[in-house]
Amino acid sequence: MYRYVAVSDTNNVLSYIFSNTRYKFIRGASALLDYLNLHVTRKIAARFHGTVLSLGGGEARVLFRTKQEAEAYEYELRKAYLEHTDEVTLSIAVVERREGEFIAAWLERAEAMLRVKEKEKDKKVMPLLPLFPLVERCEGCAKRPAEKHYDMPDGKKIMLCLSCYKKAYRVDKIIENLKKYSKGEMARIHEETGLMDIHRKLIEQKGKEGSTWVRKIADIFGSDERTSRYIGFVYADGKKLGALFRQTILDNLQGQDDDEFVKRYKTYSETVHDCIVQSAAIAQQTFSDYMVDYAMVGGDDFVAIMPGEIALAYTNTFIQTFERLTGNAFFGSPHQRGVMMGAGVVIAHIGYPLYRMFQMSYDLMYRAKQKYANKSAIDFMILTDSTVQGVETIKYYENTSIRTGVPLENRYVRMNGYMVDREHNESIDKLLTVISKLKAAKFPRSKIEVLYEILREDNDYQMRFEWLKWRARMSADIKKIFDEWHGMFKETPFPFVYNGAIYSPLLDLFDLYDIVQMVGMNHDEGTKN
Repeated sequence: MYRYVAVSDTNNVLSYIFSNTRYKFIRGASALLDYLNLHVTRKIAARFHGTVLSLGGGEARVLFRTKQEAEAYEYELRKAYLEHTDEVTLSIAVVERREGEFIAAWLERAEAMLRVKEKEKDKKVMPLLPLFPLVERCEGCAKRPAEKHYDMPDGKKIMLCLSCYKKAYRVDKIIENLKKYSKGEMARIHEETGLMDIHRKLIEQKGKEGSTWVRKIADIFGSDERTSRYIGFVYADGKKLGALFRQTILDNLQGQDDDEFVKRYKTYSETVHDCIVQSAAIAQQTFSDYMVDYAMVGGDDFVAIMPGEIALAYTNTFIQTFERLTGNAFFGSPHQRGVMMGAGVVIAHIGYPLYRMFQMSYDLMYRAKQKYANKSAIDFMILTDSTVQGVETIKYYENTSIRTGVPLENRYVRMNGYMVDREHNESIDKLLTVISKLKAAKFPRSKIEVLYEILREDNDYQMRFEWLKWRARMSADIKKIFDEWHGMFKETPFPFVYNGAIYSPLLDLFDLYDIVQMVGMNHDEGTKN
């Protein structure tokens, strides 16, 4: 019988991933964390006779029969993370099982103890020693002492700290393995999982041209002249995953023997990861004319980077595919909704800091989850300047009266989240379809600019009057496009009502109008696969 469980989570991950602004090093950091979480952790657990329940997203749950084995595993795992990263630490809780305690209740108790430990000393970031003037700084992060030479792809030799060097070396190793795998020189990729799983699947589906590991952000655009030079940063995360887990695993296995529980638990966690990988590969194939790259894949977390013009359509396809695959995996029917997701999408100029895009996409994802309780949802933001303001500040300022600066009452000039539902008017599908129709009708962009003032008019009657004047100048074809979207557009630019508040999608449409170049491209096909 299992007597001890070790649950762990990684700390100071964001500062580690984004300590170097070059994309190659960011990817190398993500890949190293995957390698440690999904390969090294499993290897160390096996050495001490542990049974791995789940791995992913930096978290791990491993069962042991003796205290000595659990403690040895903890020591070796902490050491491995520091040896490979020089920075990342772990929070680990080793919890003994109570007499007669069901395994499900035991795991819940262990998870709670881990959260307590994360608030204590383990969560602190390792301090860096001050660098004196005579110490050469790393040319990557500029925070640590330079120790090793590294040859960049352009032939330039730079001096890096051990942490940045290991990130760069990991990317070089992955590229080498991908080339060997695509040429059939490797039967399987043994040690690279997580990010590598998507590339491996794309190679299997399309052959040697199926995947490209991006070294720098500019590689995503290549020489394609169609691109708007906007980058799309996507953060997606599972929604109500715990409730589904309880429904499909915990509630059905209360009182079951340990072996059956472990079997079902492992199958569940592996299935979620497999569905993430398959969804990413299917979405990439749908938008095969564009480069899509991945920054994080773990558990039900997913981060991808791509040209801005396809970011929303790609995310929509990815989530719909994930729902279908998990519905089939957990309920035996692709028509039964599986795991829902929330996603945040930030679209900004290519030079915008990735660290800020990561933070903002996470905030948008959280807001989208909060708005729609029983639907997958996407919220997005388009940045046309170098603002450093957060999501809340930007949205608050936009949602004020132009004349008085006072917040608009129960009226929102942004949708603050769209459903992932092809049949619903509040969906990303519908928004993208309307943009395509307006482009086909050659709707003049200049006609939308005045909407910024109309939507932020604080007097409701004046707002409606200005809207009707605006409509009167539109052709019958343009009116028809809006009216088919929602009948209330005949009266107001705020047609959508949710929880007592009214919402307008028109500023979202306006912002996307120039960026989204080919909205309908293979989009419908991708969501039907």
